[in-house]
Parts: sequence; structure tokens; C-alpha cells
Amino acid sequence: MYSPEELENIAVVPLAFPLTCGAGTITVVILIASQAAGLIENLLVIVAVLIALFASYLGMKYSGRILRFIGEQELRIITKFLAIFVLAIAIQFIINGIAEAMPQILAEIPCGIFP
Repeated sequence: MYSPEELENIAVVPLAFPLTCGAGTITVVILIASQAAGLIENLLVIVAVLIALFASYLGMKYSGRILRFIGEQELRIITKFLAIFVLAIAIQFIINGIAEAMPQILAEIPCGIFP
């Protein structure tokens, strides 16, 4: 059987790191930072990242207590709600990208296509 150290490595490396600082997280930070205009908004992005980092730390440190307080059924509900929230953010990024690209796409269409 596995030792406690081996089980800890299995749980932490493949799951926690990609979810907290994986490609999706980096993409969201880059997209939000690219929309920031000026020093103050860039500083707000950095502060938001630090707050999220601290919240992740607290969540991981006190995960046992949080799970006992919330309960397993409620945790499933929260997980599904957060998945919908992340989906809404992704859809908004798609809408922003399409809205920004459409004027360029429409400008390249010749005017004489339709009679």
C-alpha cells in the first residue's frame, strides 16, 4: 500500500496546482490585465490575484474544517454553482472577442455581394 507521503503527492501535484495556477487561471489573469487601463487598474488586478491566492491558501489549510462545516451535499451544490459562474465568465470573454473582431471581419466583406 502507499505511504502517507506518497498519497499526499498524488493528491497535491496533479490536482491542486493545475486548478490554482494552471492555464485557465493564467489566461483569465492575462485577459483581465489586458483590459486594465492605467497603473491603478493594473494594481487592482495584482491585489485581486493576491487576495485570491490568500483565499486559496486559507481554503486549502482549513479544508477539513470547511468540509465539516459545509457538508458534502452543500459542497456539491457550491461546486456546480461555481462551474456555472466560470462558464458565464468564459462566455463573456467569447462575446467580448467576437464583438471586437466583428468590425474587422465585416470591413473585409465586399459591398457588392448582395444584389
